[in-house]
Amino acid sequence: MVWGQIAGAVAGAYMSNRAAKKQAAAMDRANQMSNMGYLDAQPYTLFGYKGGQGALKDVLKTGAYGGPTYAGLNDMQMGGLNNQFNMGSNAFNMGNQLAATGSGFGSNYQNLYDQAQGGQAMDNAIAYANENSSPLVDAALRDSTRMLTEQTMPGINRAASASGNANSSRAGIADAMAVRDYSDRAADTSANIQNKLINQSLTQQ
Repeated sequence: MVWGQIAGAVAGAYMSNRAAKKQAAAMDRANQMSNMGYLDAQPYTLFGYKGGQGALKDVLKTGAYGGPTYAGLNDMQMGGLNNQFNMGSNAFNMGNQLAATGSGFGSNYQNLYDQAQGGQAMDNAIAYANENSSPLVDAALRDSTRMLTEQTMPGINRAASASGNANSSRAGIADAMAVRDYSDRAADTSANIQNKLINQSLTQQ
């Protein structure tokens, strides 16, 4: 019985050991299959790491880029910018000229307004009319003056002399009426001419 028990124990131990080995081999196989994706990619991963390390060394050896970081403008862009600059300069100069002209116009208008408010424009117009109306009035009354002095007045005097009333009141009245008519025409003519001269002066001012 003792030998039977020993043999049974030995057989059990052997079978247990064999089962344990099979189980360990199965676990190793399972782990190998589980890591197969990593093992398949390992050469490429190592290559990438080595390549990246080499590229980093090259970049560090070369240093930072010190050249231009923006592209220059082409001819069309430069032409457009120059045209915009020139147009802006011309517009600015034109604006200054218009502003200067407008300022002068405003000052002139203010001067005219001040003259009109102060009566200076009308005073200037009246003075202009008085200074320049006499020759025009004389020219306008030329025919009337000739008629008075060469026809009307001599006719009255001849009629009075022919009737023996050279110094009579009737002859004096006739002379006075003729002179009055002439004076009326002279006054109307002078007023008309002076009015035109005043209006011309005001318009010019």
